[in-house]
Amino acid sequence: MYTPLAGHQSMKKIWLIKVLIVLILVPLFPMHAHAQEKASYTFVGTHYPLVFEQDKNGQVHGLGFDILKAISNEMGKTFKTIYLPWGRALRMVKEGSADGIIGLYMSEARKKFLVYSNTPFRKDHILLMTKAGRKVSWDGNFKTLKNHHIITIRHWVYGDKFDAYKHNLNIDIANKLSHGLRMLMANRGDILIANEQSALYEMQKLSLMNDIVFLKPEIKPIQNYFAFSKIKNDTNFQKRFNAALLKLHQTGQMAKLAAKHTLFQKYPPIPQG
Repeated sequence: MYTPLAGHQSMKKIWLIKVLIVLILVPLFPMHAHAQEKASYTFVGTHYPLVFEQDKNGQVHGLGFDILKAISNEMGKTFKTIYLPWGRALRMVKEGSADGIIGLYMSEARKKFLVYSNTPFRKDHILLMTKAGRKVSWDGNFKTLKNHHIITIRHWVYGDKFDAYKHNLNIDIANKLSHGLRMLMANRGDILIANEQSALYEMQKLSLMNDIVFLKPEIKPIQNYFAFSKIKNDTNFQKRFNAALLKLHQTGQMAKLAAKHTLFQKYPPIPQG
């Protein structure tokens, strides 16, 4: 009869334990795996007039919200939307606790933690504004602003050209656009830089439509995108989302949705300074 050598049984037990450990760990560390699609995805956003807003009952609405509803129907997925301060919304997507973000501009800095949608969904106009009657030099060259006090908004992007030159400017940062407008009216700055739609919305709320003028030329048109958390690496979902977003443009449905959320249906353009 075969009798195992001394220590053979213990060695066999150790070998079996190692095999079990490998079998348990291998599924936890897949190599080069992409995230599997889920039934529900979370998108975050902040107050953005007519793009992503929240009413007094906590219900969100706007162009970005309507686009997500249309894409949700096309993809057969559930999209949860969360209304947050802008800094927190960006942080959630960066950390991967949210899948996507609604209505933001593209910048090289943000590309480090975001994957932008292939197609933008609307265009903004980035403008300089000042108090009515104030003499300000502006010809489209940022060098003309060196002798002025500039107000910008925290976490906002104004384009790579501005970002490359802003270290030469005297800039104060407001936490919100409404704060920036109040700073401008209190002579705590000569120029405020913001997008036209948000500026008009806040000016209407603060009864400043006759007190502030926009300056020509605009800095540049800038596109609005959806973007996805890069750390989540959910390429299959992103591909299907991009296809559904493109289809909205190609079928004309995007133009119909945008027509429902045009600012100038509510607020007439104000004179250019």
